[in-house]
Amino acid sequence: MLKRILPVKVPYLLRNDVKFRDLPGETKRKIVRFILFFNALLILIIGFSLIKIHSLHTMQQDFLAVNMKEDIKKLDDYRKHYRYKVNASVTILSQSLIKIKDETMPIIFAVKFEYLESSFRNRNPEIQLNNGTITEKKREYRHVLNGLVEEQIIYRANIQTRYTSLVYPLDKQMIPLTLSLSDDDTDDYAYLNVISLTDQTLSQSLSKGRNYYEESVGVAQKVRQYSDSLNATTTSYFIDNLCYLIYKHKNIYSYLKTIQFIIFAMLVAIIALLINPQKGSAISGRISIIGSSIFYLSANIFQVNNQINSSSGITLMDIISVFAGLIIIICFLVTAVAIKLNDEDGYHVSKIYDLILFKFLIFYTALFLILAYQL
Repeated sequence: MLKRILPVKVPYLLRNDVKFRDLPGETKRKIVRFILFFNALLILIIGFSLIKIHSLHTMQQDFLAVNMKEDIKKLDDYRKHYRYKVNASVTILSQSLIKIKDETMPIIFAVKFEYLESSFRNRNPEIQLNNGTITEKKREYRHVLNGLVEEQIIYRANIQTRYTSLVYPLDKQMIPLTLSLSDDDTDDYAYLNVISLTDQTLSQSLSKGRNYYEESVGVAQKVRQYSDSLNATTTSYFIDNLCYLIYKHKNIYSYLKTIQFIIFAMLVAIIALLINPQKGSAISGRISIIGSSIFYLSANIFQVNNQINSSSGITLMDIISVFAGLIIIICFLVTAVAIKLNDEDGYHVSKIYDLILFKFLIFYTALFLILAYQL
């Protein structure tokens, strides 16, 4: 029934009438030499690529660790210079989609202050957002009990983020909310001490179209140095509260969706190796199909560049794209060898060679994509 429907004999795409064991010894050694060469080449490419991918993940982890690290000794030294402390608890109420191209993100958050009323007579402490702009604020309540003030203010703001695309689409992103008391209050020797950060949007995605999910939240205090441009001898120090949210992007669906055209480009080039090289027109068609896979690869690069900002350094997407390009080049080389074997040793020898390299290329391609995801 299948033969009536399909003009091509499908079983012969993956089967040859002549087996490898039936070939003469010299022909076997010739095929084995080519197979060993391509295997060694693929192992070198995959090994080098995985080492580079591991270094990119290390760079990302170092970046996050540096931002979350506190210099306890330095903080203790500068805290002694302040007369008053304003304790605060921050709650993230709402987040909008991150605008990756301009690296901004609208956000609504609440800050609950606790401080001595005598510390701020006739006024209330004001905060400033050091990595964004507060567009609106509203006091929810203010209570005073035994000289201790408790008040909560809702803020609407646009925060500036730093989107790192080193290991996109397996990246982690830090959304920072850097708070401190306004300059007027720090002149009175008071500093903001954020003691907790709560995210009420925990189940929400950072960017619904990009499948980011919150992994952790925390607070890290930093000492910020400011020098007066008009008076180089005047240096001020401020304690900033970095309220951070860490989002992860690593999920198999997002990974495959991002590199789908790269996978398709490699599959087109590899499957083209099954085309019968016995006739000249088939050989030309095989070369054309392998060449057309470059367009699918270019489409994926264009798609990714539309989603994220380009990076000056090497990224995970660059490595995967280069790997796909090398697979396509290897398919051209395999075809050149197949043509030579077809001319020198006949169709069945080149067919055996093609089938063996087809299986190896499928295996190494899948191995690379799996290992790149698992690192």
